[in-house]
Amino acid sequence: MPIKNQKAVIVGAGFTGLSAAYYLSKNNPDLEIVIVEKEGQAGGLAGGFKLKNWTWSLDYFYHHLFTSDKDVLELLNRLGLADMVKFKLPKTSLFIKQKKIKFDSPQDVITYPFLNFFNKLYLGSGLAFLKLWPFGLKLEAYTTAKFLPKIIGQPAYQQIFAPLLKSKFDRYAGRVNLAWFWARIKSRSRQLGYPQGGFAHLASRLVDKLQNQIKVEFQFHTKVTSIASHDQTFELKTDKGKTKADIIVLTSPPETWQNYNLLTKNYYQSFIKDKSYLSAQTLILRLNKRFFDDKTYWLNINQTEYPFLIVAEHTNFIAKKYYNNQHLVYIGNYLPLDHKYLNYEPTQLLKEFWPYLTKISPGLKKHHLIDCHLFQARFGQPVMPVGYSKEIPPLKVGSSNLYIANMLQVYPYDRGINYAVKLGRRLARFITNDRKIV
Repeated sequence: MPIKNQKAVIVGAGFTGLSAAYYLSKNNPDLEIVIVEKEGQAGGLAGGFKLKNWTWSLDYFYHHLFTSDKDVLELLNRLGLADMVKFKLPKTSLFIKQKKIKFDSPQDVITYPFLNFFNKLYLGSGLAFLKLWPFGLKLEAYTTAKFLPKIIGQPAYQQIFAPLLKSKFDRYAGRVNLAWFWARIKSRSRQLGYPQGGFAHLASRLVDKLQNQIKVEFQFHTKVTSIASHDQTFELKTDKGKTKADIIVLTSPPETWQNYNLLTKNYYQSFIKDKSYLSAQTLILRLNKRFFDDKTYWLNINQTEYPFLIVAEHTNFIAKKYYNNQHLVYIGNYLPLDHKYLNYEPTQLLKEFWPYLTKISPGLKKHHLIDCHLFQARFGQPVMPVGYSKEIPPLKVGSSNLYIANMLQVYPYDRGINYAVKLGRRLARFITNDRKIV
């Protein structure tokens, strides 16, 4: 039975909030829906920026879609936006032993130069097993560090995946469970998708569709300061005023929850405080020359002495003509919340990275740099230990009509636009079926 004559306020206009609004409305046509967003645009971690003479926006953090991302593709199809996403076959490589090795197909496993035939066969068979294995959650009883070598072989693990695990998770590398790794292999496709105009533009098109087709109200540049509960209703205070609601959905970052009211503070203390998170960080370079002359898009750094995890040349994936013919390069990192790099200015961080960047791209000179931009998200990557399925925070907070949706709840997948959309849809179904609010 649909929810009638009630008002739902969704805090956060990321893809989870947008998806939840769409499916809540579809399930409950009479439900009034308001989305409150402290930024001036939708998209959340998939937001972006546009500079003068650019026709497309650029994401703050690198994003792309896989052909297996059915939830986001279905949502776009429902709203008539599916044609915005185009799939391509960019080049992915490893940087290992000071060499760039193409590594994005089964053929590349065969030609990989640093393993003998037996170990390459072991690696290929293990990855194929993980790709085909349907029961990923059964693997959460094991850590990636201890059990993955048994699946792909110790030499392949030590050369290819151990450095990436260490660079990504730092001190937490030994805690990450194997279900997380399985999910990374299971979902990947060689073809990658990207929306015309960028993900920020895609989010803005979703806003237009929700406003015009479903009559969702958006309040941008609006920060929630507190939530007061009165029986089964709520009063939200924002920096713009007050609003009442029967249902509240929080998709905002976890560090904000403990500031709203006692319920969310207790929720934070119970389910978030002791969880391990990493910050996501990207340093974006604008160059007047190509960084990778061989048109590589994505380079995993398999050398732990390097101070970053990946280098991705966006304009080897998406044409530079959309960005005033500039070459755009992401330098990506995941960092413990106390890492010194999180306090660096962009130029300070670039100075730290520059000697390593010139080893990867020997032709790079200072006069090739136009500018750089730094973006960070404090809770950008959760750490998922053994048995994490028993620790997943519930969607509903207490017995009230207050709900929380966060990347912790997309397990065993750790983040991503597709899983944000999937979580929003699941939450909408959960709220609709929650008989206490019908």
